[in-house]
Amino acid sequence: MGRPLFEFALLLVEMLKPYPRVEIVLTTSWLQTLAADTVISYLPPELARRVVDTTRLLKPRLSYEQSGAGRTDVIVSYAYGKRLKNWLAIDDSAYGSTKFGREPGALIEHFVLLDSARGLGDESAQQRIRKWLIEVHSAKCM
Repeated sequence: MGRPLFEFALLLVEMLKPYPRVEIVLTTSWLQTLAADTVISYLPPELARRVVDTTRLLKPRLSYEQSGAGRTDVIVSYAYGKRLKNWLAIDDSAYGSTKFGREPGALIEHFVLLDSARGLGDESAQQRIRKWLIEVHSAKCM
């Protein structure tokens, strides 16, 4: 028996509660087989209303797909294409982030690579996310 779908969604709801302006862009393998509205409907309402876009239409470059960094390529392509400045990718398959950026490693701070067995249940991942939320929120308040 597999793990529950979006099992840590309520934890993310709580983490984001003090930050109402945080938006979510979905990058998930579920988007390959299900409509975006269907995937979003599986989220708690508090997260679903934060979803502003998906990366469904972006395809990774073949070389990144072959090296296992396809998801990372899609995320970076989206962030660059939308000219995002404050973004954080939380994913269990965003590998190879050290290869991306104007200089190798320049974007590593934008990625939280989750352990697929622990997901957001991993305390170190939670700390990284909370730290990012505090830094971005305090920077916008200045």
